Amino acid sequence: MKRARRLDGTAVPADGPALLSYGQEQLWALFRYFPDSSSSYNMSRVYRLDGEVDAQALQFAIDELVDRHESLRTAVRETGDGLRRVISGARAELCVEDVRHLPDDQRYESARLLCRNAVAREFELEHAPLMRALLVRMADSRWLFVLVVHHIVCDGWSWAIIHRELSAAYGAAVSGRADARAARLVRPYSAFVTQQRGRRQDAEFRRSLGFWVDYLRDIPPASSIPEDKEMDPPNFLGDSHVVRLGEKSSDAVRRAAVHHGVTAPTVLLAAFARLMQEEYGHDEVVLALPLANRIGYGMDDTVGYFVNTHAIRIRAAENPGAAGLMAETGRQLADAFRHQEVPPMVVEEELLKTSAGDQIALAFQTMFVSLGQQRVALELDGAEVSFEPGFRTGRTKNDLALITYEVDREIVCHFEYRTDLYEEGTIAGAAEAYRRILAGLTRLPAGE
Repeated sequence: MKRARRLDGTAVPADGPALLSYGQEQLWALFRYFPDSSSSYNMSRVYRLDGEVDAQALQFAIDELVDRHESLRTAVRETGDGLRRVISGARAELCVEDVRHLPDDQRYESARLLCRNAVAREFELEHAPLMRALLVRMADSRWLFVLVVHHIVCDGWSWAIIHRELSAAYGAAVSGRADARAARLVRPYSAFVTQQRGRRQDAEFRRSLGFWVDYLRDIPPASSIPEDKEMDPPNFLGDSHVVRLGEKSSDAVRRAAVHHGVTAPTVLLAAFARLMQEEYGHDEVVLALPLANRIGYGMDDTVGYFVNTHAIRIRAAENPGAAGLMAETGRQLADAFRHQEVPPMVVEEELLKTSAGDQIALAFQTMFVSLGQQRVALELDGAEVSFEPGFRTGRTKNDLALITYEVDREIVCHFEYRTDLYEEGTIAGAAEAYRRILAGLTRLPAGE
C-alpha cells in the first residue's frame, strides 16, 4: 500500500475507509436531500500578492499541508459498509494561470473571473482532495491566490492552521530548507471521530444531551424576517448586505461589553435579538449558533470539521432593559458553550422520540456567527499578502444569517440572506434598524 508522509517524516496510512463524524454525516444528509446545496459550503480565501512568488515553493507548501492533515486527503463515499470517509494519498495540485498576454485593462477582471470560478465550482465529494488552489499572474509582481476547501473537511478554526503551516512550509522552501519538517505531530481527524463516538455513553455527555433535549423540547421555529416571496425547496442562492459600524460605534460596543460584564459578540447578538423582538414581534428569539467543539480533544492543531451548531433561545421580551438583555444573552451563550460537545444530530435523534421531533429542524433557519478578528495570517516570504475584496459566492446556507467580525478596530456585520425569499431593500431596512438598536443598547449613562 502506498503511504503518505507526515511533516515529521513518519508514514501514515494512505487510504482506507473510516466512519464519518456526526457533523459530517449531517452535512452529507443535507447534500443528498438538497443536491444544489453543496457548493454553498465551499470555504474560500482570495489573496492579492505583490512581489516575488515561487509557484514551485507554493506547491511544496500545499503538498506538506495535505500530507500532514488527513482531512485534506479525504473523500466521502457510499460503500458496501455504508457511508465512509476514504482517506488517500491524494494531492492538491496548484493550478497556475497567466493573463499577462491580455491587454493591461483586461488582466485584472480576467484574473478575478478565474478566481470566482474556482470559488464557486462544486466539489465532487466522492473524490479527494476536497481542496483546490489557484495562482493567477497579472503582472511580473502582481498575483491573485485562491484557496478553496469544502466545509465537510474543514471549519473556521482550521483556517488559522492552514495559514500558519502554509507560511512555514513556503518559507522553508524558498530559503533552501525544503527538507525541514514540523517537529510536532498533529492528531489525525480519525482520532476525533473515534473519541466523539466513544463519548456517547459518558456520564457528562449524557448530562449535556439531557440539557439539550429539555432545552429544545418545546422550542418554536427560528425567528425570522417576514418573507417577501415564497420558494420551496430552497435554491441556496444568496447575497449579503454589509454594515460597517465605524471605529466610534465599534468602540461603543466594546465599552458596553465591559460595562455589562460580557463579550463584544454577546452585545452584537443581544442587539440582533432585540431587532427580532422589536421589529418583527419575536418575544422569544430562536436562532442557530455554530460552536467550535474543540474542547477536550487535544486537536487544536488539526484541520477538520469539528463544529457543532446548536439552536439557542433568548427571552428578549422578558428583558426590556439593556442590562437584563445582556445578562440573558450571556446566560444562553454560556449554557451553549458548556454543552457544545453534543452533536445536534444526536439531540435530534432523541427529540424524534418526542412530539418535538418534527419541529426541531425549523429552529436552524436563522443564524448568528461571530468570526472574531480577521487578519491576513498568510505570510509568503518575498511578497506582500492582503485580502482581495469583493468576492461573494452568490450562495448561502441559511434563510438569514448575521455574520460579524472585526477588521483592525472596526466591527463589520454581514446580513446574509436567501435571494429567493427576500428583496435587497427588506434586508437593508433590517440592517439599518439593527444599527439603530445597537446604538441604543451601547449608549451608557453619562460618565461611564
